Amino acid sequence: RWYNQRATRLAMFHELTTVLTHFDTVFDSCPPAALTALLLKLESIYFDDDQRFYDLLDIYLKHEHRAVSEGKLLQSHHQNGWPLLGGVNRVLELRALGRRPKPVARSRATVDLVVCFVP
Repeated sequence: RWYNQRATRLAMFHELTTVLTHFDTVFDSCPPAALTALLLKLESIYFDDDQRFYDLLDIYLKHEHRAVSEGKLLQSHHQNGWPLLGGVNRVLELRALGRRPKPVARSRATVDLVVCFVP
């Protein structure tokens, strides 16, 4: 529900912690669930320092590619609503927000006006 409706429930945070604590076990039985949990974790640390963020992104990418190469992550997972593509896009968009340069303030144009006044 988070990626589709931006709605959550308290239980999701408890489940996220459980899935991440037992990541390898969950990954072996349901790769999309484990990968989604990693995406949610990445989203929660998108503002963090580069090392921590990219270490976790590295884990995500390696596991995603492993699941694809082993035939455990299928197109049907995406069709059945696992939000992996949307989740990756959101994480990368959030990460980019903090990396965009601030817009340069435009200076106001100055106009000199010469007025001839004769009393």
